[in-house]
Amino acid sequence: MVAFVYELARARAGNALSWAYVFEWPLLAGFGIYLWWHVISAPSKRRQPDKAQETVAPEHVEMLAAWNEQQMRLRDANGASSSEIGGP
Repeated sequence: MVAFVYELARARAGNALSWAYVFEWPLLAGFGIYLWWHVISAPSKRRQPDKAQETVAPEHVEMLAAWNEQQMRLRDANGASSSEIGGP
């Protein structure tokens, strides 16, 4: 509001550029209020993630099992190599 009044006074005094700011400041203030309201009211409207485990399509079950097996092999290999060099 202060910026609006200041720029309005400058615009009336003859500064042509200030006329743009006369309209810009209220729009900026309105946008700020909109964002503030959105942040305040958004947590109740946010979608909560589902706790249920996602299901895998039947045609991909074998692929998932192979992936999990490969990850376990990699984890074991990394564990063995780090323990050989004094790691945890």
